[in-house]
Amino acid sequence: MIFTSFTFIIFAFIFFLLYPFIKKVRQLRYIYIVISSFIFYGWWDWRYLFLIIFTGSVDFIAALLIERYRNLRNIFLLVSLCCNLSILFCFKYLIWLLNSLFSVSGGIIPLLPAAENFLPELFQVLPVGISFYTFQSMSYTIDVYRENLKKKKNVFHYFSYLSMFPQLVAGPIVRARDVLEQLERPVSLTGERFYDGLSRIGIGFFKKTVIADTLAPFVNQAFSGGDAL
Repeated sequence: MIFTSFTFIIFAFIFFLLYPFIKKVRQLRYIYIVISSFIFYGWWDWRYLFLIIFTGSVDFIAALLIERYRNLRNIFLLVSLCCNLSILFCFKYLIWLLNSLFSVSGGIIPLLPAAENFLPELFQVLPVGISFYTFQSMSYTIDVYRENLKKKKNVFHYFSYLSMFPQLVAGPIVRARDVLEQLERPVSLTGERFYDGLSRIGIGFFKKTVIADTLAPFVNQAFSGGDAL
């Protein structure tokens, strides 16, 4: 779902219309944010929802174990980091590595370029926002490990931070300790905050649709080596 699409405008309208009523109940607030964020992300390709659920579940469980078994916390942190970085590597760099090895070897290993054909289809597409939510998920485990943050027992509270749709696919990468507490105590909406938020959205929408999209063809042509004019 693209932020400047009509679909997203309808989605955002419905979400923010209902949120002031739902946020009054803490558990319902978390669930609402998670379900809405999953709908937003799954609109692109629902299969990759399992990836963010798996990544988040690994770090959520790792944080629980880090606090419960302090003498083994280094092992649980290492498992979390290895799992996350391995997934990130497979999706972002595995095919590039196979092609690079074939190029460097001068064709001595002829099976390498064909290896990518044997990879599952899901691994041949770079999931949207994978770097953002992977590093955010790791930041939660690291913060718990460093005792900068207490583990969260509510899995929906944790996933509402990890999958929050306004920054899920475009960043910025935020630390768990900065967002989880804000989700626990949401601020009240005032006229000034409403105007400030709406004006920021409007300015960003204008920059993207009017300025960036207009200049994009010329910039792409220039970087491709063609004559931008």
